[in-house]
This record gives sequence, C-alpha cells and structure tokens, in this order.
Amino acid sequence: MSELVGLPERIGRYEVLGLLGRGGMGRVVRGHDPTLHRDVALKLVEPSAVPPDALAEMRFLFHREARATAQLRHPGIIEIYDYSGPDADLMFIACELVEGPTLRDVLEQRGALAPALAAAVAFELAQALAHAHAHGIVHRDVKPENVFWLPSGRIVLSDFGIAKSLDGKRLGG
Repeated sequence: MSELVGLPERIGRYEVLGLLGRGGMGRVVRGHDPTLHRDVALKLVEPSAVPPDALAEMRFLFHREARATAQLRHPGIIEIYDYSGPDADLMFIACELVEGPTLRDVLEQRGALAPALAAAVAFELAQALAHAHAHGIVHRDVKPENVFWLPSGRIVLSDFGIAKSLDGKRLGG
C-alpha cells in the first residue's frame, strides 16, 4: 500500500492496516490491537514532518491532547486507549475507531441540515462539551471536521489537540 510507505508494519503493539486520513503533521491509520482483538485509529505525528524548532512544542501538544482526552468518558467524546509517550520516535495516540463521515462531509453531501436535525446534533455536541467543561477542559477547536456522525446517529467530538483547562492553564506535562 503506497499510502503506508514509511510506516512500520507495527506501531507499538498495533498492527498497521490502512490509511484513514492525513494531516499537516502526520497521518491517521487504522490499526489492530491483537491483545484486545479490536481495531483502533492511530493518530500519528511524524517528527520528520515537524520543523526542528517546533518539535518540542508539538511533543508537548500531543502529550497534552492524549492526557486531556483520556480523562473524559462520554459517548460523545472519542475515547483514548493508549499513547506512545512524548519521547517516542513515532508518536501516536490509539483511540476509538469511529467509522462514519465527519459533519463537514455530511454538510457537503446534504447541504444545510433541517432545523430539527441541526438542533439534535447541537444538543449532542453541547452534552459532550458540558462533560468536558465539568472536567475542567475547554476543547477550543469545535468545527465540522472534528465532529463524526456515526451510522447509528451518534455524534462524536474528536481532536482535543489545542484544549486548555477552564482556568486557562495548559493541560498535560
């Protein structure tokens, strides 16, 4: 698979199965956890893709995202299973594999949502955000690309990469 060029067959204990998406600093791949017999999403940051003067900050942000999101247990927030640690050569967060389009994909395909449906989506997002706020975490990057719409109708918020605590202090490290 050309999409997996440069990636090992395994990352940590996870078997690499295929590409799910790309970002500015890395890729998201489908992985398999042979210990727990489940597929996961592996969010990767490849240090070679990060300018050397920004690498320490990127490691900190990635560490913060893993720790902040791992504190949250809510059906509307993606669940974190594992994390490589900030000093790994290939940093990863292993998380719940949510299979469904993003809200951005849905809006591009359907156009504007009917008011009742838009209200239902907003209500589910508000519940997820209220849970994060109750744990002292502000997401700070709610946008359609970070919201998944599962076939079951469940709405899931992802990407806590720039989250902060409610008191404005940095999370993690």
